[in-house]
Amino acid sequence: MAGDDNSKGAHGDAVLRDIRRMLGRDAESDEDPVRRQLIDNQERITKVLANLADSNDGRINFRINSIIKEEFERLCNVRQSTLSRELKRFMIEAIRRQKLY
Repeated sequence: MAGDDNSKGAHGDAVLRDIRRMLGRDAESDEDPVRRQLIDNQERITKVLANLADSNDGRINFRINSIIKEEFERLCNVRQSTLSRELKRFMIEAIRRQKLY
């Protein structure tokens, strides 16, 4: 019978599920969980970046060596930018790439 667990189809389905498991895929859907996680992460990142706009509702306050700060501000001024703008740009790019430099 087609619905019988001892039928060839049921045995083939079990073998297929075992093969999917060995390949690291979901036994029922054949979906690669690593790929699904990457897609989910990319969707989350896209939503975060799309909602950035200019709503500056957070604050970061940290201490840094004054010489480093002065040199970075000098570089920003030469490039007609600001320290804050460049730090935000760095953070956004790190989020987009999911990689720290």
